[in-house]
This record gives sequence, structure tokens and C-alpha cells, in this order.
Amino acid sequence: MFARNLMTAGLLLALSAPAVLAKPEKGPHFPREYDLNGDGTVTSGEVTTARTAEFTTMDADASGYASIAEIEAWLTAKQTERFGALDSDQSGALSQAEFVGGDTGRQARRAAKAFKIGDTDQNGGLSPAEFAALRPVSQDLIRLLTAVDTDDDDQISLAEYLAEPAKPGR
Repeated sequence: MFARNLMTAGLLLALSAPAVLAKPEKGPHFPREYDLNGDGTVTSGEVTTARTAEFTTMDADASGYASIAEIEAWLTAKQTERFGALDSDQSGALSQAEFVGGDTGRQARRAAKAFKIGDTDQNGGLSPAEFAALRPVSQDLIRLLTAVDTDDDDQISLAEYLAEPAKPGR
């Protein structure tokens, strides 16, 4: 149970860390979906609006807190959504071309290596399970969760989710 909670926390932060850690004037570091008006710049207001909407979706029981179970369900839905978006031929598996997408140069090489590592059955495609297994939990992500859950109650409030986390190690 503890390991699952740590993995869930790491996945949450993997999805949200760029938005939490980047300053609003560093718009390109935010997920594209945070640019709500499509002008190519992500403002502080757009970050707050987008993250509030994410949190509302995450907090399925509308308690004002996202529990580990709610976060895990949200992450599973996001993972499924991401897989579906990459699976352009709707085959139920990702080819290397789908996985690498439009990446070029160094990013394409990294993606190709990740694909090779993830294709554990070596059938030339990533199943949803293989795709999900590519998301590692690192010590840095665990430290970030500690920074986000500031009251240490093993759940995240909207205020915690919107707040800039403390720097790791403090």
C-alpha cells in the first residue's frame, strides 16, 4: 500500500511538477492546455484556472481534498487519455513512430530508447500496461510531494495544489 501511494504521488508530481515549479513568465514550460486563450503565453491567471479545473476533476467527491485514491483514479484517467492521444491508428498499441511523435534529435533518441526499454515483450509495440510502466518514481518526485502536502495529511487541498512548493531539502 505504501509503495502504491508513493508511486501515485510520484505520478501526480510528474504530471504537475512543470506547472508548479515554473514561474508564470516562463510560459513554454507549462503544459499547452494551460494556455486557455491560445495566445502562446501562459499567464498566472491561466495557471490558476487550469489547475483549479484539474483539482476539481481530481477531487471526485467534492470534499475539497484529493485523497490518494482520487489522485490514483485521476492519474489512471490521464494515462489512458495520453495513450489514446498517441495511438493515432487506434490499434490499442503504440508503434515507435506514434510514441516518438514529432520529436527530433536528442528527444527522438531518448524516446526511441524509452520505447525499446518499455517494449518488454519485444513485439514492436507498447501496450497500455507497458506504456504505464515507463513512468518511474524518483526520490525528487517524492520530495516534491512532501512539499505539496504541506500539512502532511496524505491528501492535497486546492490551496496546496495551487501554492508554489517549498524547495526540496528545506
